[in-house]
Amino acid sequence: MLRRLPISLLIFSTFALETQASQVCNSVSECLELIKQAKIRIQELSNTSGQRVSNTGSIFFQDISVPALGEAYRDPSGLIWGSIVMVQGKVNTMNQFDADKFCKDGGTRLPAKEELEQLADYLGRGTVQEYSPYLADGKTDFLPGLSNHWFWSSSVLPKYSDWAYLFSGEYGIVFHDLRYKDDHAVRCVADRFPR
Repeated sequence: MLRRLPISLLIFSTFALETQASQVCNSVSECLELIKQAKIRIQELSNTSGQRVSNTGSIFFQDISVPALGEAYRDPSGLIWGSIVMVQGKVNTMNQFDADKFCKDGGTRLPAKEELEQLADYLGRGTVQEYSPYLADGKTDFLPGLSNHWFWSSSVLPKYSDWAYLFSGEYGIVFHDLRYKDDHAVRCVADRFPR
C-alpha cells in the first residue's frame, strides 16, 4: 500500500497530466476538466500520507503536537486547526465568551477573523475553483467537522463589543453575531511556534 508520495513525483505527475491533457482534449473546457480530475487524483493520493490538499493546491499536514486540538491539521502558514468541539458525539455549541475560555483552558485559542478569511482563501474563496469545505470525494470535510456549522472567532467588532465575527464552514464567509448567543460551534487553533 502506498503510504508516502514524494513531492517530486506529485509535481511530475501534475506536469505530465497537464501536458497530456493539452494533447488529448479538443477545447479549453475539456482541458480544464482533465486537469481538475488529475489534481483530484493527486489529492486522493496525498491523503494517504496525512496530508490534505485543497482544490487550490494548499497543503495541510496532519499535526499531533497539540493533543487538545484532537484531529488537527497545520495550514501553509503554520497555524494548526483543531477538530470541531464535540461532547458525547454531538457538536458542543456555546457563546463566544465560553468558546474563548474553552480554548484558552486547553492551551489553545479561537482563530482571529483574518485567520478564518485565510482558511476560506485556502479552500477556494474567490478563485476559479470556488470554495469547498470537502475533500475530493465531495462528502468528507476538509477539516474534521467543517461543513454545516458557524464557528466563533476571537475578533470583536470594533465599534460594537457585544458582537463577534463568525465563520461559515459551509460557505466560507465571515459574518457577525451577538457574543452572548450560545448556538455556534467552536474550533480551536494553535500556533506552530507560539507567539
